[in-house]
Amino acid sequence: LSWAQLGFTYISTGRMMQAREALRRSFDVFREMNYREGLCYALEATASLSFTEGQAELGMIALGAAEEVRERIGLHPWPLIMWLFDALSAMADSLEDPALQAARHNGRQMNPFDAAAMVLEASPVPA
Repeated sequence: LSWAQLGFTYISTGRMMQAREALRRSFDVFREMNYREGLCYALEATASLSFTEGQAELGMIALGAAEEVRERIGLHPWPLIMWLFDALSAMADSLEDPALQAARHNGRQMNPFDAAAMVLEASPVPA
């Protein structure tokens, strides 16, 4: 969870390369442990990273994957980051672009670890 939280912190300070590396490390640990709760938080951080970098479609894939895992395990967001969950969900719900909503749906259908890897590998790092 520390790697995922560090990813959030790096995103908020504009350090996208460091955020991406911290999130990759978190997914490695979560995959090894099959830890679905941590996976949700790391996927939400990955969605935030993608949206921050202007990659809305990738953000929607990560968010959809997070939503699916969250629903499957009945996970409620931590109170300290509820604002992020609410902001991501509200922003995604407000997007009327069918391609973006299809990306969100596709994220829900993917293996969440595969979704995370695809998004982290495809997102460009701004110069």
